[in-house]
Formats: sequence, structure tokens, C-alpha cells
Amino acid sequence: MDKRGSLDDMSIPVMLIMICFSIFAAYMIISSTGTAFDSSSTAGQLIANAKLMFSRVGNTSFIFIVVALILFNLIGAFLLLTHPVFLIVDIILLPISVMIASVMSNAYEASLYTMSIASKFPVMNFVMLHLPTIIVVSSILSAIAAYALVKQ
Repeated sequence: MDKRGSLDDMSIPVMLIMICFSIFAAYMIISSTGTAFDSSSTAGQLIANAKLMFSRVGNTSFIFIVVALILFNLIGAFLLLTHPVFLIVDIILLPISVMIASVMSNAYEASLYTMSIASKFPVMNFVMLHLPTIIVVSSILSAIAAYALVKQ
């Protein structure tokens, strides 16, 4: 049985990321058009309801997507045939990933105070502020899944 990864395996994570960005973009569009309508009008009430719905869905979908990506990574690491010599490559790439995640987390924290939607998505705030820790934990778990089992 051939257990090598292919480009087709990337379709699910890419779709999850696109769904997350679509929900975020829809919230941004609705929140920007919400100021153009009077809150007493029917359109204003519909936009207010949509903003409330998107803030609930966006918050829940973001944590679902992060957990799903970590699980896909763990399952992929468990199922792929990996030689132990690649552990050195993983150890070299981990600090690079943490540095990139730290820059992203710091940039998010710097822009957090200027964004009006910061209070609407507390889960996104938590994940983005703790992104280096999440990267380290998921990388260690995937390394354990990839190299702990003796594969024939």
C-alpha cells in the first residue's frame, strides 16, 4: 500500500482555511455596511442580527479550524512512512517556525488594540496570542506521532 502524501491531501486544510477567511471577510463586510443603515429600519435590524450571528459562528469556526488542522497534521504524521533521520530536519525547522509564529503573534497583538473586532472574537485572540506555544506543542506531538512507532 502506497502511503506517500500527495497534493490531493492538501485540499481539506486549504478549504478549512478558506472557510475561516470567508467568515472573517463576511463579518468585515457586514460590519462596515452596518453603519450605513439606521438601526430602526428593517435593513439595520437584519445587519445587526447578521453581525451577531457572524461573531458567534466566526469565534466557534476559528477554534474548530485550528483543532482540525492540528488533528490532520497528527493523523498525517502517524500514517506517513518517515525515516528517523528526518528528525534532525524537524528539529532545525521548529525554531524557524516558532520565530515566524512569534512575529505573527506580535503583529497581531500590536494591531489588536486598533481593531474594532477584537472583543468579538476572544478565541481568535487567545490562539493568535499563544501561537508560538501552539506551534511548539503541535510540532512535538507530530514528531512523536511520526517517529515513535517502529514502522515496517
